[in-house]
Amino acid sequence: MKKILSLVLVAFVAVMVSGCAGGLPWKPMAYTTNSVPQVVMVPGSTNVVDVPELVDAAGNVTRAAGRVEVVSPAKLVTNWVEQVTVDVNPVWDKGIAGARSLNTKLNPTPTAPFVEWGLAALSAGLGWWARVATKRANGNRDMLNTVIAGVEEANNPQVKEAIATISRLRKNRAALQTVVEEQTA
Repeated sequence: MKKILSLVLVAFVAVMVSGCAGGLPWKPMAYTTNSVPQVVMVPGSTNVVDVPELVDAAGNVTRAAGRVEVVSPAKLVTNWVEQVTVDVNPVWDKGIAGARSLNTKLNPTPTAPFVEWGLAALSAGLGWWARVATKRANGNRDMLNTVIAGVEEANNPQVKEAIATISRLRKNRAALQTVVEEQTA
């Protein structure tokens, strides 16, 4: 009896871990996304440009030298930022809870505590994995949003062209363009 029960538990865990094709909910993690507003204060800036004196062919000064100041006021910008949440798939939670229940009720052998500990460790590991995946997904997005905001504020065409060239070479231009459009919309 104990061999059969152990085989049933092992088979259950194997089926859960292997996943199923075709979009069935057997994957261990469930990803959800939502958009949240992020208000950013863009600081003002002042640029001073020296204008040289213009002299015509006859040596006459047509425009005197001077300076031009370009002032950009500070402004509040609201961006809609996509946040990713990773949770343990509810099918896995129910499956592990069911296996623990079966182990408690139907496994009177000395292996019952070890099976229980294994299932508890699997559940804890999946929860940890979900937290790490959520933090990683949102942390990378926050850094990317910061860099894009800095590039847009600097408004340097050479930097933008260099980024576009690198993104074409790394074949992630479409994904980068999507995030840039989200930021600058």
